Amino acid sequence: MLQGFELLGMEAVQLHLADSYLDEQCTSDAAELVKERMEGYRAMEIGQQVPDFVVRDVDGRNITLSQLSNEHVLVLFWSTTCPHCKDMLPRLKQWYLEEKTVDLEVVALSIDTSEQQFLEYVGALDFPWISARESLGWTGKVAKAYHIYATPAVFLLDSQGRIVSRPVNNKQLLRSLRKLNP
Repeated sequence: MLQGFELLGMEAVQLHLADSYLDEQCTSDAAELVKERMEGYRAMEIGQQVPDFVVRDVDGRNITLSQLSNEHVLVLFWSTTCPHCKDMLPRLKQWYLEEKTVDLEVVALSIDTSEQQFLEYVGALDFPWISARESLGWTGKVAKAYHIYATPAVFLLDSQGRIVSRPVNNKQLLRSLRKLNP
């Protein structure tokens, strides 16, 4: 059930269920998992400061989130095995190349454990932004710090590294990005 809510971007439903129906008497493993994830969702709500990170991009450069000087940064966690990601990334690329008029950097962080799959996909689509891979996948340092439980997971940040939007689908993503255009 948790995975279904996560895939649908329904963190608010999960938070409500956890707050309303889990209590100190509930001691199952599922209850602990729900509580842990709810804490993670709260840590990554709109207005919250995101954790800094350093990743190595496809060109071998170290990229530090806090050193990006753009007005906005879009951090996107994705995977080559995620059908929603495969739909979102080309649409994002089209917006980036055709409509982007705001100072925005995209950091697309794959959670693929297969370097070959990652490199083939990124090479085929030739993304115009920072592409990197979390080699440990779901258990990688950055994925854990951002409480990533499903992909795509998108964080639109301001210049201070605070979350201004958490779109969960193409429509919400494009709406959030278009609001940035002057």
